[in-house]
Amino acid sequence: CSALVYACFSLMGKKYPYDRVTSMAFYYLFAFLYATVLLVVFSSFPRLLFWEFIGLLYLGVFASGIAWVFWFLALQYGETAEVSNIVLLGPFISFVFIHFLLGEQILFPSFIGLLFIVLGIFIQSKGG
Repeated sequence: CSALVYACFSLMGKKYPYDRVTSMAFYYLFAFLYATVLLVVFSSFPRLLFWEFIGLLYLGVFASGIAWVFWFLALQYGETAEVSNIVLLGPFISFVFIHFLLGEQILFPSFIGLLFIVLGIFIQSKGG
């Protein structure tokens, strides 16, 4: 389901040439409002520590909001197939960082998944 939403969101972002920063600001504003209403109706606000709140703010602004703005800019100025290949390298690069910076072991199933990602990018880039 998330892959379908991601694809639709990307396609609409490429099709409609709205200002990227304004569009993302409205998207996050409405997502925040909807999530807040659902949280109040069906649950309660969790008590967050200061650093937990800062972490959530960082994830929302940088890891998600600004990343989407750059994603739409890349789609606007580049070919979709080429840009999507770059995004698919994200998991591969993160595993490299996790292994070398954090000392985590890359398990065999993860290695096979990474191999499929790189193989898929290679096949697509060769047009086959």
